[in-house]
Amino acid sequence: MPTDKFFLVPQITATEKYIDISRDGMERELNDENGEFIHEWEESLEDDVHQEHVDTLRLNISCRSSLVVGWTIALKMHGVRIDGIDWHGSFTDPQGNKQQGWHRHSFSQTTHSADRQRHPISALEGVTTRTQFLIRTLKEMKILVSGVDHGNYELFEH
Repeated sequence: MPTDKFFLVPQITATEKYIDISRDGMERELNDENGEFIHEWEESLEDDVHQEHVDTLRLNISCRSSLVVGWTIALKMHGVRIDGIDWHGSFTDPQGNKQQGWHRHSFSQTTHSADRQRHPISALEGVTTRTQFLIRTLKEMKILVSGVDHGNYELFEH
């Protein structure tokens, strides 16, 4: 068995992943944490020989800028981006063409990273709000969130 579980990345990115927080909860945290959201959870997957693997995944979202061009979402494993979506004024696609705008990072088994391979995507065209950004990126990345919003659990001093 490999010492790392990066061989599971294609399965992780291709399947739906569930995190137990609502979209409204994510937006509250983005507002409360200066535009940053971090959530970790354990994901259980079965490999080709039906052996179960459990690994910790982390979702990082940054919407610190008031401009959508500064917004990014990344799914990480072992601290390494395995999937993500963001905007760049200039990037090179896998065919060597210069592009600009929204793109999705795809994982390379060779480099064990999704930092270098960028594919243009149209799913975020017209995004102007954090809500739209969350809805579209989570859908694109197959990340399901809770439909139940439990509200803000902060205790207030009287």
